[in-house]
Amino acid sequence: MPVPEDAGLAVIGPRTIRQFNLFAHKVVLALYFEHLRVPLKDAGCFCAFWRTKEDFARDGIPKIFFEMLPGYGTLIQGQWNEKETFEYRHAVNQQEGVFGCLARFRRGFFTYGFAVADANKVPPNDMDWVKPSNLLSLLHNPTFSKKR
Repeated sequence: MPVPEDAGLAVIGPRTIRQFNLFAHKVVLALYFEHLRVPLKDAGCFCAFWRTKEDFARDGIPKIFFEMLPGYGTLIQGQWNEKETFEYRHAVNQQEGVFGCLARFRRGFFTYGFAVADANKVPPNDMDWVKPSNLLSLLHNPTFSKKR
């Protein structure tokens, strides 16, 4: 495959992966707030993951996401619409305080995750789930230095 002369090279390693994991978690928190209109309190917890377009290249985005997350959203203000740059699927169970989302950025980066208002609904030893107050600790946690 020919590579343009002005093409840049990006290396995805432990530092980059930590930042991608942090970003994915921030996306879940932001969309949780957007739909429930309250921040996720520390009594709750959330998890997030990221994927590249290459991860979905062969089989596409798993259909289960579209079944679980029927709602659609993007950034719209007046005539301005950013669905080419950012769009997402989501589902909310307001009574249970449960939220899920899958977001696409440009054509090559995806994040998905879930949040629950009551951390007791999550298995206690599941290392994927974090409390909102521990968000920045992801940068120092070895679990989040790898793509999960």
